Amino acid sequence: MTSKVKCTKCNNEFHLESNITNEEDIVNDFLIGDKDKLKLKIEALQAVINEHNEEPMVVGKITKVYAKLNKAIVIIEKGNRFYVNTLKGLKLKTGDEVLCQSRNLKVISVLI
Repeated sequence: MTSKVKCTKCNNEFHLESNITNEEDIVNDFLIGDKDKLKLKIEALQAVINEHNEEPMVVGKITKVYAKLNKAIVIIEKGNRFYVNTLKGLKLKTGDEVLCQSRNLKVISVLI
């Protein structure tokens, strides 16, 4: 079914094809599609913002692992050693190169 819908703001007429017979339902159906498009655009923009807000990571080397405590001793390039928390379930061994969060040096990933 083809229906004419007149915009109250700009006085333009639109021809819409739909199975919906009520003009109000046609307008609502049209607007819901726009809302979905806007949500997708907002999500894409949010992803870009989050990408730019990521903190840099510190690269370190494991010198000792305390698996039961989820802790390890990490040495960074300048020779400083730190006793740090590790991500639960992360399988670490002495000599692994790891990525640590820059603000608290928590080990979050092993470099391969």
